[in-house]
Amino acid sequence: MLDLLLARFEQHEARLVQAIDGQDVAAINGIDRQLRLVWQEILAYEPADDTEERRLFIFLLDSILSEIGARDGHLMRVREKVLDLYRKRT
Repeated sequence: MLDLLLARFEQHEARLVQAIDGQDVAAINGIDRQLRLVWQEILAYEPADDTEERRLFIFLLDSILSEIGARDGHLMRVREKVLDLYRKRT
């Protein structure tokens, strides 16, 4: 189920980029609504096992880093440290 949610999210994001590039305001608004719904489903999702929990954790962490524009540098090292700590916990 998590795979499906994350795939839907990525598909909507790709469609949103295309709509923005094409300056299609109606499509942008519609896709944005769909993205928000999928995002709510992702946040409400309860992982079925440890593997899904780890994937969701990484997805959420990467989402935060993406929103703040962290692509490299010290924040990516922080990401690796957080993941190391998470792995030790599980």
